[in-house]
Amino acid sequence: MRTIWHRTAAVATSMVAVLATSVLSGAGGADAAPPEKGSHPLDAATMAMPEFEDLVQGYRAANPTITVAEIRQRAAGQGRRTELVERLSSEHADTFGGTWYDLATDTQHLQATTAQAATEYATAAAAAGVRANTQVVRHTLGRLVEEFTAIRYGRHPKLGPQAATDARLDVPGNAVVVEVDDPGSMPVPGGVVRYGQRRAAPAAEPTACIDRWNCGGPIRAGINLRHRSDASDVNVCSLGATATSADGTSRWVITAGHCAGTAVHTSCSVASQCWRHGEQDIGPMRETACPQDFPVACQHDYPFIDVGRIRIDSTYWKSFSQGWMFNGIDPTTAVEIDGAITTFTQLSNMVGQSLCMNAMWSNEGANCGPLFSAASGTFAMPEVWSVRACRGDSGGLWYRPSGGIRTAVGIQSSATLPYPGGPDCRRATGSSWFGAFPDINAFWDAYAGAGVLRIDTR
Repeated sequence: MRTIWHRTAAVATSMVAVLATSVLSGAGGADAAPPEKGSHPLDAATMAMPEFEDLVQGYRAANPTITVAEIRQRAAGQGRRTELVERLSSEHADTFGGTWYDLATDTQHLQATTAQAATEYATAAAAAGVRANTQVVRHTLGRLVEEFTAIRYGRHPKLGPQAATDARLDVPGNAVVVEVDDPGSMPVPGGVVRYGQRRAAPAAEPTACIDRWNCGGPIRAGINLRHRSDASDVNVCSLGATATSADGTSRWVITAGHCAGTAVHTSCSVASQCWRHGEQDIGPMRETACPQDFPVACQHDYPFIDVGRIRIDSTYWKSFSQGWMFNGIDPTTAVEIDGAITTFTQLSNMVGQSLCMNAMWSNEGANCGPLFSAASGTFAMPEVWSVRACRGDSGGLWYRPSGGIRTAVGIQSSATLPYPGGPDCRRATGSSWFGAFPDINAFWDAYAGAGVLRIDTR
């Protein structure tokens, strides 16, 4: 048996602002022919970009009601749409009235100041394989931008500088809107300007997810977890995944069982009993399991796994969707977990494939390595070579990235010594072991008190 070091845990929470999109539907337009099926050079170029998955995630956040397959298709088509819009606005500036993309219907709305130009736009869109709706409007986009710029910089001859902060460009409405308290009392401005009801300023705050220690919702894999009473962030663990009961009545954060030891509780009535991320409580650790000979005695002795579940009691975290992981490239967005393995056969078939860990120190050094065995050495857990997890990585998520899909595989448990601690331990040497989700699911299924739990995916 290899000498290993087992990390302690703490609780985390995370954020990602989930945007809602409104469907902008133009009135009385002509629809171009839908795009033909098949590959397109611009689609392939977009999908080959390293930011493509983040692009997909952005669309997914904007409209979570659309399937992942449809979202990916729309994201891939961004190259086609961009090329079409840039060409039309440049070559037809004298008739181009503006454009916007409707994600829900995969339609690019194109406005023109003449019927002939609208027909030309529709033809160009069909040739480019872009689904489009054309509309005839009064003003060109150039005219709108000119008027808007004059208002914004206080140079408008009639409105003066007082309207600068209240102006907005309304492309679908083909107008510049100046918001006032009482639109009915204002004189008719004429031209491209119209008045609108002043809206309350939206609540705004700095970027909500800065790093793995400071995130808002939604809660996500790979962020820091700690006890409410531990402000030092010394005894910490990583968030591995979220899970939901089959009946939808309970929601959970999943981490390593040894993070809590025997400290399982039913409520957050005492600070030391409550797990949190940043300044937001999550809830109590309700159940833990570790191998029988694990140095930390857990609530249940159960072979092959090291898992704990924290009940999400916080209304803050419950207000967000689940099934996300931390985005190390851009912390302000989250990455979706597309699927999770449920059988040992799936795990066995991954031997030799590269798995990656998303945990507290995953931005430092080596994060991915080949799966050496589906059950090896320490506690007969899956072993990954060439990745030595760090102090605080316990509970983090192991997953396989392949073909644009991220498949959750298990929860980080232990790693080989020597163990210098901190991010310096992340070396492309040694091994790491984790509890696999098929075994974790079997444990949950064996205990009636756990109910039927499964990892959340998008």
